[in-house]
Amino acid sequence: MKGHTGGVNAVRAAPDGKKVCSGSLDETVRLWDASTGVELKCFTGHTNGVTSVDMSLDGSIIVSGSEDKTVRLWNVASGESR
Repeated sequence: MKGHTGGVNAVRAAPDGKKVCSGSLDETVRLWDASTGVELKCFTGHTNGVTSVDMSLDGSIIVSGSEDKTVRLWNVASGESR
């Protein structure tokens, strides 16, 4: 799976095993198709490296923590964070 431009700090598979999310020093969170390795979405908004990621049980929300001292909740469908 290629796409991040910095080291990958965190990886989490969706409960159903169909998708994987990753967080990187490049300040992004990315969502991947687990069977093909194709990047499905790139989430931007952190201002420092992403150090942790997790997914909701239904796969609709990704949560990420960053060295910028924030936690973001990403809506997978819209790509927006809160």
